[in-house]
Amino acid sequence: MRSFLSPRATAASPSRRRVFAWAGLAAALGATALGGTAGSAAAGDPGRGGAPYVALGDSYAAGPGIPRSGGPCARSDHNYPAMVAEGLPPAPYTDVTCTWAVTADMTSRQFGVIAPQFDALGRNTRVVTLTIGGNDAGFVEVMGVCAGLSQVDPQGAPCRDHYATSGGDEIAERVERTVPRIGDVVEGVRERAPRARVLVVGYPHLIPESKDSCAIEQPVAAGDFPYLYGVERKLNTMMAAEVTRHGAEFVDLHPSSAGHDICQAPGTRWVEGLVQVEGADPGHPNINGMRNAAHQVLAKLGRAG
Repeated sequence: MRSFLSPRATAASPSRRRVFAWAGLAAALGATALGGTAGSAAAGDPGRGGAPYVALGDSYAAGPGIPRSGGPCARSDHNYPAMVAEGLPPAPYTDVTCTWAVTADMTSRQFGVIAPQFDALGRNTRVVTLTIGGNDAGFVEVMGVCAGLSQVDPQGAPCRDHYATSGGDEIAERVERTVPRIGDVVEGVRERAPRARVLVVGYPHLIPESKDSCAIEQPVAAGDFPYLYGVERKLNTMMAAEVTRHGAEFVDLHPSSAGHDICQAPGTRWVEGLVQVEGADPGHPNINGMRNAAHQVLAKLGRAG
């Protein structure tokens, strides 16, 4: 069997070099969520009892733009759930991750047609991975707004000034509203799959703390680097505390992905930025980022390597 976890490249796609205007960013990502070809079907047919391994979550688990992604969820067969499944004992697994998913899509139909993700769970499920919360907090919109503002004031901190006013910090408030919903999702998983280990996978290192660390210019104002870095750290830190409180395990990708953010050169970065995008959708993990996530999950399960 081909190893997804080996360091060699797999299913390379043609290089894509595109510059995304900030106003069109959300539209470009949204089109990917509903389009694509050759979707990756969930493996196995576990029936109503649930597969031994079930993967839930949003685009950071689904892998839009990674080679061989498609279908209404833009789900790749080279995402981290596929790699985790390869590292577990041979058994059916079900991957219902979906681009644009929010916490509500665990129990309701996404886009009105895609079954609730919780439908995949059952009494036979022993491992559940979950990545969720970024869309609830509106991070795609934040990326677009901050990219646009950087063109107006490239040396200042216009994104921080836009969201953090004297009345408070809108992004911080969104994160604080989102995190309890993640806790509710964990409780829902435990109710439906009471025998499962539940691993909530955090978000990787997206942006360096300083523009000085950038090898590739990205549309982010110099003064907004520490602000946005702080936002991503806040989300991961609060997620870790919340999921632990609800009896799940947190897989923190931030330490292992340091130095592999959107500002790094191709081959070094594990998350694609908004320019010079290669092998994944803008603002999303590429196959190396997925490989790291799989390694961290398998390490938590005692199956590293």
